[in-house]
Amino acid sequence: MRSDTDQEQFWAGDFGRRLIDRTDIPIEIDDNLKFFQGIISWTGQIGSIIEFGPYIGLNLRALKSLIPEAQLSAVEINDTAIEYLKEWGRAKIYQQSIFDFSSDETFDLVLTKKFLIHIHPKQIEEAYRTIYRYSRQYICICEYFSPDLLEVNYRSHKNQLFKRDFASDMLNLFSDIRLVDYGFIYGRDRAYKGVSLNNMSWFLLEKPVN
Repeated sequence: MRSDTDQEQFWAGDFGRRLIDRTDIPIEIDDNLKFFQGIISWTGQIGSIIEFGPYIGLNLRALKSLIPEAQLSAVEINDTAIEYLKEWGRAKIYQQSIFDFSSDETFDLVLTKKFLIHIHPKQIEEAYRTIYRYSRQYICICEYFSPDLLEVNYRSHKNQLFKRDFASDMLNLFSDIRLVDYGFIYGRDRAYKGVSLNNMSWFLLEKPVN
């Protein structure tokens, strides 16, 4: 497992472990069920999903409820989060960095949710290329949006959160992908009771199927 960037060390360490204690798991999973229902209405049949940075698997758990037959994979670096994923037992786990990930497989859907915002701008293109490489058809990016690169203090920590237009970056970098749909979850939308979706933008991209 490579965790040699400042951002990876931050999430692989104590901060990443402590954040789990503040997570209301049932509420966040319920919110994710509502959220992903709309997205998968665009995708049709999905047989396999991989999430980079799934943490304790709140997104994957919701997706498994919505698409029980889907094969799930998780690429995660935090030891405590890995234990939660193992206890759940419904996903193939890769305990490694996105920058080290390697597989002979591709996946119908590649997902990131509040993951790319924690990658330094110097490494972001490498992350994009990995996401693109392992997508067989769909890419779902759920992140904080800014039309321009913007560094934001994250819980009083500097150099740990970067807003940008991730979807536009990918559309510019890979000429064969197209925008399928996009949306925004307003932080005061009472349909959602947790915090993980607050003020988050999402984009569904599609690659041509070979």
